[in-house]
Amino acid sequence: MPTPNVGMHVRQRSVSWPKDKVLHASSSQNDHSGYTMNPRKEHLEARRFVGISCRTTNAAELDAATGKIPALYERFFAEGVAGQIPDCKDATGIFGVYSGYESDHNGAYTLTVACETELDEAPPSGLDVIDVAAGEFLVFEEAGELPGAVRNLWQRIWTYFEASTEYRRAFEVDFEVYSDEFPGVRIYIALAK
Repeated sequence: MPTPNVGMHVRQRSVSWPKDKVLHASSSQNDHSGYTMNPRKEHLEARRFVGISCRTTNAAELDAATGKIPALYERFFAEGVAGQIPDCKDATGIFGVYSGYESDHNGAYTLTVACETELDEAPPSGLDVIDVAAGEFLVFEEAGELPGAVRNLWQRIWTYFEASTEYRRAFEVDFEVYSDEFPGVRIYIALAK
């Protein structure tokens, strides 16, 4: 579950995430008990993401002393990583790409803060590449202030899949999208075949 607590710049927009405050999404329901979600199912074509990565767990991210995600986002912007990536489709947003799952949402995973690029684009050395195969995804959305909206949405996603008899997570590659097109976050969850 990403909980970046640093300033995030998506194109020309800046959203400040104070390190000393917990923000809450401006949704009509912050109590997740009995919450009903209506994600949409989408078929996505193959895509490529390029960026910088860290290995972490959700348990580690709950503690500011062990969480790695805020520093990763901070580094992405401080080092101008998007500017180092040829054909960075930055107009589509900044992505938090989850891969290399050890097991399920309780195990370790790799998070890559990235830009989307062309599939045939050779990445610069020192940057990580995540190729996503074409497949079926459920898309979840939450409007609101960051990082509260992200935290709330991941909690709802975990609850949704615990109760779902129709869909199962693939735990292959999932990704978050932060863009000016939506005031919050969209999360794409890969579905098991």
